[in-house]
Amino acid sequence: MLKYVSTAILVMAASFANAQVQIIESQPIGGKPPSAARSVEPSNTAGQAEMFYQMQLLQQEVLELRGLVEQQSFEIRQLKQQRLDDYLDLDRRLSQVAAGTPAASNAATAPSTDVPQAPIDSEHPLDAAQADELSAYRSAIDLVLKQRDFDGGADALQRYLQDFPTGHYSANALYWLGQIYLQKNDHEQSKRWFEQMAEQYPSHQKTPEAKFKLARLYHAEGKSEQAKKLLQEVADSNSTAASLARDFLQQNF
Repeated sequence: MLKYVSTAILVMAASFANAQVQIIESQPIGGKPPSAARSVEPSNTAGQAEMFYQMQLLQQEVLELRGLVEQQSFEIRQLKQQRLDDYLDLDRRLSQVAAGTPAASNAATAPSTDVPQAPIDSEHPLDAAQADELSAYRSAIDLVLKQRDFDGGADALQRYLQDFPTGHYSANALYWLGQIYLQKNDHEQSKRWFEQMAEQYPSHQKTPEAKFKLARLYHAEGKSEQAKKLLQEVADSNSTAASLARDFLQQNF
């Protein structure tokens, strides 16, 4: 668009230059009075003024369009960086789980429950219901973290929540559903699961991270007040996501 507008300005400028040819008064042919020759000058001057005004308007539009393109380019770079950050975060977790290290960023202070292990206390074995829940969740999370089958993992996690709505790993299932759909760029579904987790499990170790990602989704939609509220909650917490929330608040509010 800028190319076409610039071309239009050049055409206007050329026309304006041609219009600057000086009118030389001379004796009219055929005995007409001099006033008839001079009568052309006022209308010609008005046309020049109008052409100059139109050229100024086009120049202003070019400047505005250029600013809009630069702003959109910056926002696109931000969105690409956000998706890259989220991808690297998930990839880091996958790599850590594959290597046998804790997947959660705060695993130094609390054991990770993303990939639960069977209890080693033989005196207190799992009952049948607990064993079924553990098996269902481990199968679902293995699809996500080991096989990287995000569609299959999402289906399995939702089945787990249907079968065990208040299960021991329900909060983790909600978090990973939000994360899966975030990676799939389905922001509505991602918000749905992150919101459900934040509402049902406000004290879970993964909730601050879910709130941070939810706040970024709100911010991208222009819901600044909702985003700021969540970011402030995360920033005031003792979680590892607190510093991320403070940085985001400083940069965007």
